[in-house]
Amino acid sequence: MSSIVEDRLAFRLSGRRNEKGGQYINNFNGDREVGEEMTQSVVGTLVATPRENIKLKLRANFTQIDDGPSNNFKFGTGFANCDPDGNGSITFLCGKPPGVDAVTPVIGFQDAFNPAYFNNFVPGLNYVRDVIGGFSLYSPTGRPVTDSNPINEKMGLAKRVEGATFQASVDLPRDMSFDWISGYDKTRSSIVSDENTLPRDGALAGIIGLGDIFLVERFARNSSHEARVTSGDEQRLRWVAGASLVSGEVVSSCVAGINGFGPAGFTCRPILETETLGAFGGLYFDLTEQLTLSAEMRIQNDEISIPTSGDVTEFDDVGGRITLEYSPNDDVMYFINYSRGFRPGSFNSIFAVLSPTEQASLIANSGAGFNIDPETLDQFEFGIKGDFLDGRLQGSAVAYIGKIKDQQQTTVTNYIDDMGNNQLITVITNVGEVDLHGLELEGAFAASETWTLQATLGWNYTEFTKGTCRACVVNIGQASETDFLGNQTPWTPELTASVVATYSRPVMKGKYDGFVRGEAIFESTKYATEANLLETGDRQVFNLRAGLQADAYRLEAYITNVFDDDTYYYVSRQTDLDTFGVAFNVGLPDKRAYGLRVTLDF
Repeated sequence: MSSIVEDRLAFRLSGRRNEKGGQYINNFNGDREVGEEMTQSVVGTLVATPRENIKLKLRANFTQIDDGPSNNFKFGTGFANCDPDGNGSITFLCGKPPGVDAVTPVIGFQDAFNPAYFNNFVPGLNYVRDVIGGFSLYSPTGRPVTDSNPINEKMGLAKRVEGATFQASVDLPRDMSFDWISGYDKTRSSIVSDENTLPRDGALAGIIGLGDIFLVERFARNSSHEARVTSGDEQRLRWVAGASLVSGEVVSSCVAGINGFGPAGFTCRPILETETLGAFGGLYFDLTEQLTLSAEMRIQNDEISIPTSGDVTEFDDVGGRITLEYSPNDDVMYFINYSRGFRPGSFNSIFAVLSPTEQASLIANSGAGFNIDPETLDQFEFGIKGDFLDGRLQGSAVAYIGKIKDQQQTTVTNYIDDMGNNQLITVITNVGEVDLHGLELEGAFAASETWTLQATLGWNYTEFTKGTCRACVVNIGQASETDFLGNQTPWTPELTASVVATYSRPVMKGKYDGFVRGEAIFESTKYATEANLLETGDRQVFNLRAGLQADAYRLEAYITNVFDDDTYYYVSRQTDLDTFGVAFNVGLPDKRAYGLRVTLDF
């Protein structure tokens, strides 16, 4: 912080810019553009201390994101290799999808933004800017949102986030304190994507090929306020009490390019408004000098509404935690706790803009309804944290067991609209109950003055134990709505682990700290859906880093993914927009990379 008025007023202004080049080539035009990322941000902070017992802080931020096409690829219906329900139809992809070597030669985004391509039809035309842009939330055409324009003129993501927070802290008599925080943020985003990630096949091959180009936009604004009063921390009985209010609005819009130069509206969600009122408190009591009992609770009311349809719903939820901590000395703490957490309910707001026949089609395909019930998690934890071996070893071991009820699961599905078109959509369903238990280990060991070892291990076992999955039958082809019971939750690895070894010592007569670091990271397979038919396989990544560090700067050379592990980051079920059969999305892995990084503090 830089001082404006000594001990009374100070400020800080910081900026950051991160760029990452694409590692995959778009074979439609030969550009290396798949996976490009650029993020830049500016943050300003002003801190005032008008009196010794009052501290005020104002923080404003702006973030700009301009990314190219994302690192993903879609395998079409032709890659299906299995028959989940045994009726003789090959409808799904089971096991691990074909590897990166098979994908790389055929990645081909249809670059609808390419002026040279469209100049053959209309000189100077930029399809995204000049044609689809008129349908944007951010264009001055009477849409709900008309301020600043983050519209893309190319494939990828354009996003703008701006916000501010105000904090006030006041020291009260009897060592109590009062804290207030208010925040406001606004997010505008536009995503232009080629949903098939391949030039069109079959009868439409060679045509202008705009059928897979989508513009999906989102405008959101949120405000939040929280106040809390806290007792002094030197008392045997300590407490905290507070309340919060959060309100928000989300507007979304979708446009699809069909063919020629005539984009069409694509069914998308209406405006969604939310208001959350909460009250919370906690009591912390030292039973003895070594034993502390604490109880925390949060009561929350969520109101969700769709102004265009008049639909309103409310959810009341209660969460909390009871903890018992035992510290035989200043270095070690044992604990056990029970907690209940919740995820509020909501709407599948797409239902508000569908006709009764369209709603029936969506329900039949997904099992989703208009209302989404709250999800709850009841969990027990017990473990130990502390310093051992005279401080050379710091670590923790935590075990847990729990149950999720009415789990909210995002499902990719489709429905037939009133024009007979097959529409792709995502909805949230309550799939039932999930049992979970696991273990988390973390440790850091100073083996010598020059060697440090760090390690983590996570085991997270999950199992569906109750419920039904309509999408597993209609969109995956399983014979029964309960065939998924006993399976692992999708997108969640059961095992994660990491080991980091660092060698460091002073160099150049002690002017710098030199270091060499090796990292090994493991992640077990992740499944695409509740059916557990398609998976990523295990991922193992090794990184190497070496460099010099001084007080003001750091110079680092690195090699990431040394052995070029090509395991996909994720797999998911999608829809093939050529056949409207099942397709399969994969997250392309980052390849081996090397470089030099310089960090300067001033």
